[in-house]
Amino acid sequence: MKTNQENDKGDFPRYYTGEVLQMLGISASTLYRLRRRMGMLLVRGRNKTRYTDAEVEALKEELNRLNQYRERT
Repeated sequence: MKTNQENDKGDFPRYYTGEVLQMLGISASTLYRLRRRMGMLLVRGRNKTRYTDAEVEALKEELNRLNQYRERT
């Protein structure tokens, strides 16, 4: 069982897909491609995917990295 301290580290899934799409300002297909690129397409054993704070932050960083690459070319 996880303690509150572990949950504060971003390990607790709290955001549904729609919320993540709004936060990042991307489409569902873009989110799917990002998840595939980052190796996040693991079966989680539930019907609706939920994201932790750490996963959302990792997605933001990957988007920023890809956007910086696009600006350079």
